[in-house]
Amino acid sequence: MIVKPIEYPYRVLQLESLLSRIKVNHPNISLINQDYQWKLAGYRGEKAVDFPLSFLPDEEYFILHDLRL
Repeated sequence: MIVKPIEYPYRVLQLESLLSRIKVNHPNISLINQDYQWKLAGYRGEKAVDFPLSFLPDEEYFILHDLRL
């Protein structure tokens, strides 16, 4: 059973907005873009894991997305 569904990260939305507004020749654009790619890859990784986890029996497992232990 999916107790906590996956959500599009707020930080990714912030970085997307920043990248659309920042100038191409800004000195920190490579760092911002790298951070954006890392956060987006983490979101896509959780989305990819969601499909195999859907085959687990609902009464035996609790799935909590975006939880770091």
